[in-house]
Amino acid sequence: MADFKVNFEQMVSVFDPVYSSLRLNVTGEAEVSCADRSGEENDVRFVNTLIGTALMSECVRVVDAGTSFKDLASKSDVIGQAVGAALAVKDITLKSFKITGVVPDALSQQGIELRDKMNAAKTMTAVDYAKKIEEAQKAAQAKLDSMTPEERLRVKEEAQKAIDSKAAEMQRMVEQARAIQAGAAAGAAAGAAVRVPAFAPAKKFCPNCGAPRGNGKFCSKCGKPL
Repeated sequence: MADFKVNFEQMVSVFDPVYSSLRLNVTGEAEVSCADRSGEENDVRFVNTLIGTALMSECVRVVDAGTSFKDLASKSDVIGQAVGAALAVKDITLKSFKITGVVPDALSQQGIELRDKMNAAKTMTAVDYAKKIEEAQKAAQAKLDSMTPEERLRVKEEAQKAIDSKAAEMQRMVEQARAIQAGAAAGAAAGAAVRVPAFAPAKKFCPNCGAPRGNGKFCSKCGKPL
């Protein structure tokens, strides 16, 4: 019988009660006892796979039951029981189990931060907003006070350039809109001024006597065939 340690790492997809869909990198350490394994690399890899599979299912179950992903590490005992049951099927005894880290992937982290900001904004009062604005103004003033006269001048010039550039862009957009409107009005006026003559079919005459011909096969005046 051999006792050996396994450092596990498993990517788990859960539906958090607050943050919805998340992908979490769950890491931890376990110690197992096995009668027919010596703890070599292949043994560790095999046990690691078993732990990862059981860990994935149990993390999903725990989070679905209402546990935040932030509290997964505190559920090590509960999750460890499920992992131990899965290992026991393979005659492996789980002696200790501990989750040491639960880290969202980059995309999940962005979603978490966005949701936290939204929740914080919902709970802010008018006084809180005023305080935030005041803090931002103080920070800006402190930064301005720490600048040299040359730095202040440069910042002022850069700000003015940005303002001028934006104003020029808006002016170009206005001029383009006016040109399009003027072109459309001119086109409508030109179309109204053009008069297309009605189609008038050319008259036909008898080749023998020159009398206007009708719809028959013979001339109504001279009787010659048409």
